[in-house]
Order: sequence, then structure tokens, then C-alpha cells
Amino acid sequence: MTDNSFPDCITNLPRIKVGFPGVKGWLSQGEDSQVVFFEIEAGGSVAPHDHDAQWGIVVEGEIQLTIGGETKVYTKGWTQLQ
Repeated sequence: MTDNSFPDCITNLPRIKVGFPGVKGWLSQGEDSQVVFFEIEAGGSVAPHDHDAQWGIVVEGEIQLTIGGETKVYTKGWTQLQ
């Protein structure tokens, strides 16, 4: 996994501690919102957890997510995650 997946304007943002092997993140935060850019290497895994509604964009590759007990594979493009 390299920082080359995103342009410098993203990889120059503050790095966040993600706590999951194979996952890196950069944070852009405003007063009442935030945007997080994640890079997940092939085989990377995130432990089960929950959030309010979110939006996601897969830039390249695919990701398998389980939301509300339903597992789906998301590919390049955007989707609303609930």
C-alpha cells in the first residue's frame, strides 16, 4: 500500500490513527463536518462497528461491507452507507 492512491492535497492532510491493520486514513475537518479518506490494502479488515448515515466512494478496487446484517460488495463509484 502506498500514498500514491490519492493526490498530495489529500496525503498532506493530518493522518489519523485507524487502529486496523492495513488501513490508513487522512482527515479534513470543519466545524460541523468531516471528510476521511481511507486507503485499505487488499486483505485489510475493519472490525464490526456502527455510525450514523455515511457516504462512501470506492476509488479503485472493491470493498465488502456488512450493514444491518446484509453483506454487499461495493465497486468503483459512490454509495450511501446506512
